[in-house]
Amino acid sequence: MDFKLDQLISYLLLMSPKRIVLNAVQDDVIFGNGSLLHRRLLSALVMLAIHFNEDQSRLIKCVEDTTLPHEIFDVLPPNTPPTPLIVALGNTPYLATNFFLVMDGVCVCSNLRNGLEAAMALCAAYFVFGVLYPSDASTSLTFMER
Repeated sequence: MDFKLDQLISYLLLMSPKRIVLNAVQDDVIFGNGSLLHRRLLSALVMLAIHFNEDQSRLIKCVEDTTLPHEIFDVLPPNTPPTPLIVALGNTPYLATNFFLVMDGVCVCSNLRNGLEAAMALCAAYFVFGVLYPSDASTSLTFMER
């Protein structure tokens, strides 16, 4: 996975018409906490959304790091999609050490410790609950699935 992730990120940084924006995402990843692999996985997901002109907030949102699972509904904006969503506890997903998986304003998984677990839970939620990808993030999610 590490080699394919490197190839994807390199391609996006070199060839995407939005490479200036993507380089800013890459800079945030370098100075994050925890495993570089987990941070790079989340950055690849965000970069894909940017590259495909999709709404990255349909995939990942950030909330205060003191937020508890039962407070998620009150903290997220009212326009939050009912589809599965990674919620990073902190100012940026690259600095977060805890993640929630939220569906329809309800925290369905609150013990995700890194970006890899969060991304896997996101994919699993779409599959297990039979939820269709949102139209404004479907290309990124389909790419990640394959």
